[in-house]
Amino acid sequence: MGWKYLKRSLSVFALVCSPIICVALATQPRTFAQDAQAVSRVTLSGTTKSADGTPIPGATLRIIQPETGQTYVTWSDEKGNFDLRSIPVGHYRIEASQLGFQDVKQEFDLTVEKPTVVPVTMKIATLEAINAANQPQAPATAPPATTAPATRP
Repeated sequence: MGWKYLKRSLSVFALVCSPIICVALATQPRTFAQDAQAVSRVTLSGTTKSADGTPIPGATLRIIQPETGQTYVTWSDEKGNFDLRSIPVGHYRIEASQLGFQDVKQEFDLTVEKPTVVPVTMKIATLEAINAANQPQAPATAPPATTAPATRP
């Protein structure tokens, strides 16, 4: 008799208390910290092309949020396309680089109102710029020491 009574008591307790607990949890107010964590995130996409419209595959793209310093890195595919998913909305700077092309920097805003597509147009680097980038840096040298001739007293 003891086991059946305990089993029945637990069943009644579960039936009576479950709805009360659910209602209590559902009506808890949200805290400010929970609201702050609800940051909207969007997808950023774009293309890397040369000035004549030719796609630039393999370009390195750094997307930087200046306020936080958060940096995302991606590369363009064989058609020059790139995309980054789940980026928080805000103001960003994109820095694109590829061997043989001049580096590009531009700023843009990510918003939830519309999809953000960033076209990146890169100019072909000049031969002087390529050569300058490939030259080793000269070591810093101290100016030659000047000494006065020794004089006898």
